Amino acid sequence: MSWFSESWKYRIPFSMLNPTAGTSRDGTITMPTDFGKFWDNVQSDFDDVRVTEADGITELDFQIANGNYANRAATIQIDNYDWSAKSWGLANSTYTANTAGSVVQGFIYFGNTSASSGQGSNLTISNAEVVGVELSSPSSAGTRVLRPQLQRKGQTVTDLFLVKGSKETIKCWWDLNGLMARRARPEQQSTLLEEIAFVQLRIDQQDGDNLVDRTSIMIDPASVTFSNGHIVQHNLTAGASTANYLLQLLVGTDDGMAGTRVLDLRATVKVQDLATNTT
Repeated sequence: MSWFSESWKYRIPFSMLNPTAGTSRDGTITMPTDFGKFWDNVQSDFDDVRVTEADGITELDFQIANGNYANRAATIQIDNYDWSAKSWGLANSTYTANTAGSVVQGFIYFGNTSASSGQGSNLTISNAEVVGVELSSPSSAGTRVLRPQLQRKGQTVTDLFLVKGSKETIKCWWDLNGLMARRARPEQQSTLLEEIAFVQLRIDQQDGDNLVDRTSIMIDPASVTFSNGHIVQHNLTAGASTANYLLQLLVGTDDGMAGTRVLDLRATVKVQDLATNTT
């Protein structure tokens, strides 16, 4: 939807897996000790930490356990991230965050020297999902970056293509920045409007005219993370050499107003093990 407040300088997305088709989850985020941007800018008492839903505005209840600024240690415990009332969480919709294997986005804000504590107290955290934050970037070595566009009139096959070996586990990145709507005029000194609410992944092997689901073999939804700039990352593993696959990313969005869009983004994956060059 937008930036939480111009008083906060920084934020990082987090990813929360929905493993059992539920409408809410608790979560725990262990802040990495090597996340220098966080430790260099957060208050030593963590009073400026805020946690929000996917819209970037709606605050979530949280508390910090084992916080030790000097040792760069903090675990953020999120209480009841509930998307049941969201348009992208309605159980009677076809594609929602309620589907098992969906991954929901949220944000952690920090970098406000005058903020007072926003933590809850004595929250009850149970069956918490381990929440992920992504520190690498799609410009890192060994990554594949897919930059989808909206489907054109008459288009019948995807333009996106990547190649991997059957024994490789690779990082696959989807750069969705060009697909997200932005504000015509800034709010809180930001033009952000539409955000990624949740994603779902699927991969099918081409078998003649048929597609055979290989998602459980090739994709671990727990590997999904988000990065600033509307970027989704996930691991892609295994596959049969010489086989072709259809990789599908379903994206539900939240603009904080009328509801959600669902984007169906697809790429061809060619699995090919290299042979000896005899020339």
